[in-house]
Amino acid sequence: MRTSQDRNGRALAVLALVLGSYVASCSATDGVTPPCPLKTGTGSIIIDGGVGGACPSITHFEIVPFSLPVGTDAQLTGDAIDSDSDHLLFSWTTTLGTVANAKAADTSFHCSAPGVATITLAVSDGSCVDKSNTSVDCVPPGCGDGVLDPGEGCDDGNVVGDDGCSAQCTVE
Repeated sequence: MRTSQDRNGRALAVLALVLGSYVASCSATDGVTPPCPLKTGTGSIIIDGGVGGACPSITHFEIVPFSLPVGTDAQLTGDAIDSDSDHLLFSWTTTLGTVANAKAADTSFHCSAPGVATITLAVSDGSCVDKSNTSVDCVPPGCGDGVLDPGEGCDDGNVVGDDGCSAQCTVE
């Protein structure tokens, strides 16, 4: 519950419902009932903060594949809902590599160097943000082909970690 005051200093109680609509009820701390509903020039109600449940929610976040050779791309797909139907803004960021169109719901990630890239999707309605992230393994060219190439510490024929040979073809 938020409270505000009319121009005469009388307290007004404002209830914010989770469904996104506001209901104002009037009460006075000085024993005088304020005009309700408020008419122009008799006071104002200022509501700050959001209403529970009105923030966007990421419903789908997908990266295909999770492991890829340096110099190749992975498909990024995101979707979100907003209960009060605000326009949603998508923003993709990464710690390694590049995103083709960082403001699109569906785009691609380019793996530019060996290592683990953390990819984050943030969806905003202008008031609040929902975020989700995951990791993608960018493996050196040739890693995972079963052939020990120069620069590889191991190559077990896959790009799966935690099996003695990492997704980057280094010994674990």
